[in-house]
Amino acid sequence: MPPSPAMRAHPLPPPLRRLRLGALTLFAATVFAIAPEPSRAGVNVDIQIGFPGVFIEVFDPPPPPRVVVLPAPRRGYVWRPGFWEWDGYRHVWIDGVWLRERPGYIWVPERWVYIDRGWRFAPGRWDHHPHDWRGEQRREYDRWRHERERWNHERVRWEREREDRERDRDRWEREHRERQREWQAQRERAERERDRDRERAERDRDHREREREQHAREQDQRRREAQQREHEEQRRVAQERERGEDQRRQQEAQRESQRRDQDRQRQEAERRDREQAGEQRAREQQAREQQVREQEMRRVAYERERQQNERQEGERRQREQQQQQQQQEQQRREQDRQRQEAERRERDRQQQQLAERRDMDRQHNERRQQDWDRRERQQEAQRQPDRQEARRDHQREQREHHERGR
Repeated sequence: MPPSPAMRAHPLPPPLRRLRLGALTLFAATVFAIAPEPSRAGVNVDIQIGFPGVFIEVFDPPPPPRVVVLPAPRRGYVWRPGFWEWDGYRHVWIDGVWLRERPGYIWVPERWVYIDRGWRFAPGRWDHHPHDWRGEQRREYDRWRHERERWNHERVRWEREREDRERDRDRWEREHRERQREWQAQRERAERERDRDRERAERDRDHREREREQHAREQDQRRREAQQREHEEQRRVAQERERGEDQRRQQEAQRESQRRDQDRQRQEAERRDREQAGEQRAREQQAREQQVREQEMRRVAYERERQQNERQEGERRQREQQQQQQQQEQQRREQDRQRQEAERRERDRQQQQLAERRDMDRQHNERRQQDWDRRERQQEAQRQPDRQEARRDHQREQREHHERGR
């Protein structure tokens, strides 16, 4: 969007340039005396007095212009070429457009000018034709006078704002002192809370350490019991394995003797073999049944022992919990007794203070009553002569009235 006519820049003659430089110096001194010091930024805004327009200065150079094919000329229009514009963060390309022609004016396009501090953006403007310099001088003088009046109005407004700012600064200082006192009180309260939290955390840590040690002792006890049960189970398995090996060796020896007997007495051996085989199967069946019964008895005994251990463990834990609850209840009763004792002492102290305050009030009232009676007696003594004098005057007037009546 092209700048408005109020924001366009025009050349000035030397006298007006010097006058504009003096006004610009005074304006800058007033602004820097009133406004706070700004922080350093990458963009500078230069407001020219008497030279309407805003110049933007940046430290980064603009990109090179884009190559654009110019359109065909149009009657009554002027082509404004594209340019790079700074939006506060980066350079943005603005495409060219057709502007309606203004008689007696020429269009000066936007451009970037290199200066010692960086790059300055000069906005585009409609400029008068060079041969009309007298009218341009008169218009520039009118613009300068209007700008001077506006500057005087702005100066009055800035002085008023400076007074308001000074009042606000005093109020801010008072509020800052109040906030400092509040922050100090909050810091002290926070320190006290932190000390109490630290003490509470130390007590909790000690309690947790004791519980952890108790738990570790219980785990060690349970681990030793488990290891003992495991050793017993391994010893029982080893004994069973040895008994099985003995039975197997006995069976092999019997089979060997049977084979030797078969060589001597084949026929008798067959009958004996059948009988022995039946007897052997019966014995094996009995041995297996006996082994199963023993295993079942051992399993039942193990289960009974495990249940008994678990029951004893549960009873022990229950006793420990009851002991802890009793200790906590005793601590709570002790705390309640201490709190009641403190409350009773506080009530006694308050009653004593109230009695002392009542005695002091009674003594103060008695003294006030005595002072009041004394003042009443003094006033009565002072008024007694006046009453006697008034009574004598009244009697005298009555006698005079009676004498006049006679």
